[in-house]
Amino acid sequence: MARLSEQEKLQLKTAADRKTPRPPPVSLQPAERFLAFASFASQLKPALKPVRFVGQHWKL
Repeated sequence: MARLSEQEKLQLKTAADRKTPRPPPVSLQPAERFLAFASFASQLKPALKPVRFVGQHWKL
């Protein structure tokens, strides 16, 4: 195992003590909006992506 220098130890300690900003609060949406989106999204057709095996790489 590698040993840390004093400077590296200090850097790790200061990074661990640093406070991260809190994420913004999540805005709650009414259930009607979710249901309207879900019913709209259920009617969408999945996009067909062509499968192409091209190239000379051995993993292809």
